[in-house]
Amino acid sequence: MGRATEAANVSEWAGITPESTARLPEGSQLKRSIALLAGPYRRNLIVLSALCVCGSIASLFLGSYSAFLAKVVGATSDRAAILFGMTIWGAYLLGNIVNIAVTDRVGRKPLLIAGGVITTLSLLLAAWIRLSKDHAGAVFAIFAVGAFAYWGGVNQAIWQYTAELFPAQIRGTARGFSTSWTRTAATASALLTPP
Repeated sequence: MGRATEAANVSEWAGITPESTARLPEGSQLKRSIALLAGPYRRNLIVLSALCVCGSIASLFLGSYSAFLAKVVGATSDRAAILFGMTIWGAYLLGNIVNIAVTDRVGRKPLLIAGGVITTLSLLLAAWIRLSKDHAGAVFAIFAVGAFAYWGGVNQAIWQYTAELFPAQIRGTARGFSTSWTRTAATASALLTPP
């Protein structure tokens, strides 16, 4: 209580202004949902949905399939594959901790861009080197860097942005729509990545 000016500043920073909410249709949830696709938030919704798809595929590949594929191509033993899987999830955890510590100082967009670039370069470099017995250690190290960058920037930015880029009246619908693509991508990744 007594912090009206601070609340107004935060609302303005988040884009919740009388002008932005006036553009939203009154009435049913269906009308508000249509506003997402036809209104001023369409671009945000499309970009975030695309990020959710790309992010989920990269995350699932690094965290779930890379150790399995290493075993299948004969690059590692069972024990080494399990240890590598643990290393990837450790890199995810460390990236998440770093993100929480620096995101408000650095900003979501720089972390998202840096994390996306590093994750992409890591996957491309690993593909160029190719996974084999001779290069398993190098590829695993590259994957760990990609996993750290993904959780340090891409993943958290996806979840933070989807909660912050839309006004309160349509936030739930916008977040539900954009993040539903993570489930679609997860299904596609589960079916397509191993083959």
